[in-house]
Amino acid sequence: MQVVTLDMETRSEVDLRSTGVHPYSAHPSTDIICIAVKKNDEPTKLWLGHSFRDFADRPLLSNGELNQMVADADVLVAHNAMFERVLWDNVMHARYGFSAIPLKKWRCTMAKTSSHALPRALGKACDVLGLQHKKDNRGRRVMLKMCKPRKPTKNNKAKWHEKQDDFTILFDYCIDDVEAECDLDRYLPDLEAYEAGVWRHDQVVNDRGVYVNIPVIQKLINWTEREQQRLCMELQTLTNGMVHTGTQVLQLKRWLKTKGFEVSSLDQAAVLALLKSPRMTDRVRRVLEIRQSLGKTSVKKLQSMVDRADADGRCRGTILYHGASTGRYSGRGIQPHNYPRDSYQPQDIEILSGIPEEDLDLVRLIYDCPVVAASRCLRGMIQAAPGHTLLTADFSGVEARGLAWLAREEAVLKAYADNLDPYKVAACDIYPGVSYDEVTKDQRFFGKTLTLACGYQGWTKAFRKMAESIGSDEVDKLSDEVIKEKIWAWRQARPRTTALWKNLEEAAKQATEYIGKAFSVNGITFYRDNEDFLYCRLPSGRRIAWYKPNITMVQRPYKEEKVPALCFYGENAVHQWGLQYTYGGKITENVIQALCRDLLVHGMINVEKAGIPVVLHVHDEIVAEVPEKEADLDRFVALLTEKPKWAQTFPLEAEGWTGKVYRK
Repeated sequence: MQVVTLDMETRSEVDLRSTGVHPYSAHPSTDIICIAVKKNDEPTKLWLGHSFRDFADRPLLSNGELNQMVADADVLVAHNAMFERVLWDNVMHARYGFSAIPLKKWRCTMAKTSSHALPRALGKACDVLGLQHKKDNRGRRVMLKMCKPRKPTKNNKAKWHEKQDDFTILFDYCIDDVEAECDLDRYLPDLEAYEAGVWRHDQVVNDRGVYVNIPVIQKLINWTEREQQRLCMELQTLTNGMVHTGTQVLQLKRWLKTKGFEVSSLDQAAVLALLKSPRMTDRVRRVLEIRQSLGKTSVKKLQSMVDRADADGRCRGTILYHGASTGRYSGRGIQPHNYPRDSYQPQDIEILSGIPEEDLDLVRLIYDCPVVAASRCLRGMIQAAPGHTLLTADFSGVEARGLAWLAREEAVLKAYADNLDPYKVAACDIYPGVSYDEVTKDQRFFGKTLTLACGYQGWTKAFRKMAESIGSDEVDKLSDEVIKEKIWAWRQARPRTTALWKNLEEAAKQATEYIGKAFSVNGITFYRDNEDFLYCRLPSGRRIAWYKPNITMVQRPYKEEKVPALCFYGENAVHQWGLQYTYGGKITENVIQALCRDLLVHGMINVEKAGIPVVLHVHDEIVAEVPEKEADLDRFVALLTEKPKWAQTFPLEAEGWTGKVYRK
């Protein structure tokens, strides 16, 4: 088999980080400086763009030779292959006439590192694995300098950095990247056949993109910027000139201290807590409210939509394959995965769309604060293209259902089969003598919070955090002892769930200690066929991984003495690489998230095979876009919830809607 590994170095007047690869590749100033190419184990060769051939300091591939290598290749490998793939399509093929490359030929080493819970960045992945070839830091600095225009000076009005020495370093850097990619590609196993198809589908969805309403977005940006200026002036007045903007945290802390409020933090949670103070005055309250409004990132997110929209009004490259170690996707670019939960409904979007841009006072009259209004409009700016409509469906409580299914918690599964409210069922478990029909709103809230917070061995802190996210202040009034009592009652009603936590942890530890042996629990199999990775084979056949597993004594919360725990190397919540430890509840969460992701993927592939194009998916929700006359919601939901062979008994359900504006 002929495997060709390649890497590109480019330059452009537009900022790749702001626009993403699709608008970047389409911009007329974007050009490919060089491509390093390696066929199998042959020496790496270099091709230069026509505009850069005068800087050649070594033998080069001709256009014909490069075209032939690509055409003859069975597999084309790149790290973050979307970049090279899109640049090839829009520059090498569309502009310069090179042969098109079918998607089925591409293989991505970043997808391989992600599937093994390793860093996505090429250099970091190579460092972690201790591979021979590593990223050249000097070359990287030169690349960052040469990829964008220089600032002209009086004595040098040149638009680009074009010193011969820099080009030489850049060429070597490009070649080194290919060598590193080859090392990485050889070291890590390929994605298994079905999962490789899932990655290709991800590329299709990212290339398809979502339509965004640019005229309304630009109007929202204008309103927000004008309102922010007004709020800053009000802030200056209220603080007697001590604070000028919402970002002056130190000055704001000093001003608050003069008003009798000494705080260590002004993040969102700290401000919300401070606003509850019984000593709060109207002036301080208003200052904190302004701080909250100015802290909204809506302008940046709206501007990202403008920057990343192509000429057809679609934002592409919005989804990150294998964004989490479990395989779940995450967002990038316009970040559709973290829009505010309290988004406006379509009727509000329609009202705002109809307000003239100059009439900011009307926006204030109807929606109070334009900055908050813009934040709540983010989701609604994703819309169906003209003549089309959106089909959207969301799995119903899929993780809670997945936990009951995997644990074989029969009473809970029966409740789902009988179409009972799972949160009322949980409430019955924790309130003795209360029947299903007698459950009150407050009792159902407890059942919901316990189900969502405690399924993965969560304790009082997890319960309080979940209650806050759902939107209840009542829990603040409860003692930890009362919450513990409810958690214990919930656990006692789910003995197979608590057993699952323990059994999965024990199986993972056993597999870590005994290389070459497999240990299974309820269809979940852990094994370790080398020293580097502990694998977990899921019911779908896909596997997730932990790097460099080991059993180490650690101090766990609520334990007086150190206990043996499963440790591994990975990224923490703030993406720092280092030693992590896990436990039964966390392993259970990983497994449940992973198998629910596989259900989502199965649904997406079903939808695509039926000719319904997916344009977006967020968490457990799938969004498709079809011509108005072809919208069939019932068929869409049926395709999405069609169960794979490995999950025939899974209590899978989904709810959907159709409309022009994306909503929650």
